[in-house]
Amino acid sequence: MPKQKGIGIIGLGGIALNHLMAYRQRGFRVVAGQDVNPGIFDRIRNEFGVKRLTTNLNEFLATPGLDVVDVAIPHYLELRQPVVTAAARAGKAIFLQKPSDECFKGALVLVRIAEKAKVPYAVNHNSSFVPGFVVAEKIIRDQGQFGKPFWFQIENRGSLWFDRHPHWGTRYRWILSGMAVHHIGLMHHWFGLPKRVWATLVKDPSKPGIRAENIATVALEYPSGLKGLIINNWSYSGPKHRGHPREEIVVLGTKGSVTFDSKEIAFDPSGGKRKTVLVKGEWFNDAFGDSMGAFLESLGGGPRYPFRGREDLKIMAVVEAAYKSAATGRAVNPADIAGREI
Repeated sequence: MPKQKGIGIIGLGGIALNHLMAYRQRGFRVVAGQDVNPGIFDRIRNEFGVKRLTTNLNEFLATPGLDVVDVAIPHYLELRQPVVTAAARAGKAIFLQKPSDECFKGALVLVRIAEKAKVPYAVNHNSSFVPGFVVAEKIIRDQGQFGKPFWFQIENRGSLWFDRHPHWGTRYRWILSGMAVHHIGLMHHWFGLPKRVWATLVKDPSKPGIRAENIATVALEYPSGLKGLIINNWSYSGPKHRGHPREEIVVLGTKGSVTFDSKEIAFDPSGGKRKTVLVKGEWFNDAFGDSMGAFLESLGGGPRYPFRGREDLKIMAVVEAAYKSAATGRAVNPADIAGREI
């Protein structure tokens, strides 16, 4: 069965703990872990029962029964390229924590490595597997009750998580490629590739330790006429947070509107009574488990996982288009970024 495939995780700190909790809950088989810091091994071994833990990548890849490599190290090409290269040469299926890289070119490098080795390769865009978002998607796709979507807005407003992600803000790119990508990926899954992207980026002058943007506003326009706005403000310290994973999303359709976050959904049909749904399940950790579950099913002959390498490139083309728009002050077509690669 697909769930019996052996999973190995590279990078055992930070977000990998959420992966491990989700996999344990679903009965997935984690056979190995690799990290440059052996100080975390006792916790991983005692709490999650992972027996083979090593600092050596080749030893990790030689683990008997290892089928899928879950890459949870930071999304920088200089860290991920040697790992993806080694895993691909070892013939392992590769599952990357999103984003695949900070930029489109880096994401393309990783796709080409996997394609050359002919190994399955996908990116964990788990926003599309959030239980609340899955329910909201069913409402939005039902044109009989919702109509045709013509506007969406997403607001993610909160403060910084340096205690959990100390590397955040240290690079030349940050909140757009590292956080807004959640929402860009979700909208891509629902609505496809936009034809125009406008973006504004802000670096908070009161936080000199942050090198990159920590506020990003991205406006998207689609061939269908749908338009939308994604706001990520990670410089907010006020009393009314809408922070990840409880960011607010509004979608307007010709027959109603839906307002939701990852837990609660309010559908307001035109001329009808509001329907409110409280959703079982959380972004952390259900979306992580369901995303890996979908990838494992695809490896076993089930439905194709929606974020294989070339599909991730479309999302990264939108990210790259947003950076280019912010730099030039002009709208950018993501297809011009990607060219023939998508």
